[in-house]
Amino acid sequence: PSFSRVVARDPASIADMFQRGRNLLDEVERVTAASDSGAVGQEWLRAKLGFGDSSVRKPTENLEKGNDLLREVLILAPEMDDARIYLGHAHHVAGDRHAARVQFRDVLTRTGDVNTRGFALLNVGIVQLVSGEFADDVLVFLELVYSGAVGSCPHLGLAYFFLALACAMQERFEDSARWLVRLYE
Repeated sequence: PSFSRVVARDPASIADMFQRGRNLLDEVERVTAASDSGAVGQEWLRAKLGFGDSSVRKPTENLEKGNDLLREVLILAPEMDDARIYLGHAHHVAGDRHAARVQFRDVLTRTGDVNTRGFALLNVGIVQLVSGEFADDVLVFLELVYSGAVGSCPHLGLAYFFLALACAMQERFEDSARWLVRLYE
């Protein structure tokens, strides 16, 4: 709650799309019932069953379902570093910092891709920052900055802010100001 970051944005309101889907299926059922055959195709019945009752799942249920899907992806394709980073982020959001670090560090030991490593380092740094491990945190963010990933992926420029914050938490205010200037630039 003390900070936020955008991992992904919903392309549309889930509740709205849920209702529009139900409305579409109800209309298809009405139109087919009015036709001569009077039967709704099996594919429409299966689609309608997918909506179950008329309630939208709770966010915690959606998060757990998403975590399950990410775990399945990693069983089928353990090299999917993006899925591992998202799973680590989900663990962090749920408060399981150890599980989050395991996922991020696994990415760091496996990949040589600068941007992927950058995202894993950013997330490790954030977990350490929240845990109060400021000295180690500075080293992680410095590794990210000097890796060159920020130049190729501007989203990783957030590392300058977190680096400034970690320095300030150690009362290294001149270093903190230097990183804030770099962020501004």
